[in-house]
Amino acid sequence: MKKILSLVLALLALSIAVVSGIKTGKTGQKIAIVDIPAVVTKSEQVQALKKEQQARMMALDEWLKTVRADVEKQKTQKINF
Repeated sequence: MKKILSLVLALLALSIAVVSGIKTGKTGQKIAIVDIPAVVTKSEQVQALKKEQQARMMALDEWLKTVRADVEKQKTQKINF
């Protein structure tokens, strides 16, 4: 008789634990799906960095054009040994 009573109490305690765990699991945790690339692309800091990078690339492109033009202007000298 004691075994049956202890078994019933154990099953009752287990069922209460499971039911309370299910209830708290539903209200206790929230899951969100975030599109990280979209958030990063819309960021003001990222936009500012992209503009800065674009300006630097344009400045380097102008510098490269100037250097190429200077090299074209110079005449190469043939060195005889």
